[in-house]
Amino acid sequence: MQSIDNASYEKLVTEIIKFRKKSNEEIAHLFRENEHVYVNAVYEWDYYTSKVLKSAGIVIKNE
Repeated sequence: MQSIDNASYEKLVTEIIKFRKKSNEEIAHLFRENEHVYVNAVYEWDYYTSKVLKSAGIVIKNE
């Protein structure tokens, strides 16, 4: 994403707030509905982002 307008930003904030209000059970249900998407996102985080943060000394990762 290169830019965002005020309406899109407000919509994003509203969605984040709604998500934070969900119970653990509701969140688990959402994750199970789209399990592949979340597994892939976690894998990509672990493979790419966490390695960059570790190499920069920002995080300590215990393997």
